[in-house]
Amino acid sequence: MKKQTKTSGLLRGLFLVLSLITVVPAIYLLLHTFYDGTARFTLSGYYEVFLHNPRYLLLFWRSLLLCGVITLGNAAISTLAAYALATLKFKGANLLIFGLAVLMLLPVQTTLAPTYLVLQYFHLLDTQWAIALPALFWPFGTLLEMQVLRALPHELFEAAALDEATTLCIIRRIAVPAAKGGIISVMILTFVEAWNMLEQPVAFLRDAAQYPLAAYLAFSGQKEITVVFICSLLAIIPVLLIFAFFNEELTDGIEFSGIR
Repeated sequence: MKKQTKTSGLLRGLFLVLSLITVVPAIYLLLHTFYDGTARFTLSGYYEVFLHNPRYLLLFWRSLLLCGVITLGNAAISTLAAYALATLKFKGANLLIFGLAVLMLLPVQTTLAPTYLVLQYFHLLDTQWAIALPALFWPFGTLLEMQVLRALPHELFEAAALDEATTLCIIRRIAVPAAKGGIISVMILTFVEAWNMLEQPVAFLRDAAQYPLAAYLAFSGQKEITVVFICSLLAIIPVLLIFAFFNEELTDGIEFSGIR
């Protein structure tokens, strides 16, 4: 009994140390938003970001809008594709699923060159569409939702088809409500992925002022360190809020999909 208590205490101590290591950078970031490098408390950085120079808030809201478009578009496309793969029987379906799995495993850097050439052909470089359009389809989201839909009784879709319901009606009234957890999971993961993208803006946009907030902070060469800290804090807020309010839905959606 004493041995178990001692082991439990050691584990708690270890987890406490690991938690502190994780939290220390966030505390450091927060504290240094109030200092300008001279060890003097100041709010000049907050004044610069929120009142004096609207560029930083413009970057934030534009990034939020861009990620919102990517998230909604990705959810719609993933749901339609997942429904087709989960319910329709056609030649080459397994090969298509295998191809999606391969695409999911490929690093994003391997697709930058062909994506660049396609965007150049359609004259979309140096626009926000150059970032949004390639991100509208995410193989992982399709495969996750496909697993969720496959776990549902196939009789639901057959009964709706016998009642002469259209495919879009079946998706809207049966597939989407039944796979709500998986869809929300895909939307959360898509938003986080889009919010943190770095390579795509650098490859497809020439003007750093057009970068999303995360890429701007990483590659703009901003010299005012206090402003960088405040913008970094600003960039953390949407992701924190999403995980704070939708953590349970994310966990349930992934568990229900059968992905481990």
